[in-house]
Amino acid sequence: TFKYVDTDHDGVMVKGELAAVFDYLDVDHDGKLSYAEYTKYDGASAESQLTHDVFNHFDTNKDGFLQRTEYVDTLFSQMDHNGDGQVTRHDYDHFFTNVVHHEMHQGHNGR
Repeated sequence: TFKYVDTDHDGVMVKGELAAVFDYLDVDHDGKLSYAEYTKYDGASAESQLTHDVFNHFDTNKDGFLQRTEYVDTLFSQMDHNGDGQVTRHDYDHFFTNVVHHEMHQGHNGR
């Protein structure tokens, strides 16, 4: 959730904070996140369809892992819709509530 990524609790997330989360999750330090590593964060359920869909959404090269650029750069740029280099709680909530849910819903209807 936002409060875990906003490590300095200033109300905005910057790319460095998201990168720190990636580094924390990457327990084997291979520069990529397996699904098991990804789901250990914030109690994400490995069985949750939304968790699976979000992982697959950001796995842009479809290799079954989230590369650092897929997780940090792609996720951050999609959340930072105005391009100011900061993600507010509103940006974060908007992204996960509207963009991700809409896109995942579209994907399930298209199967």
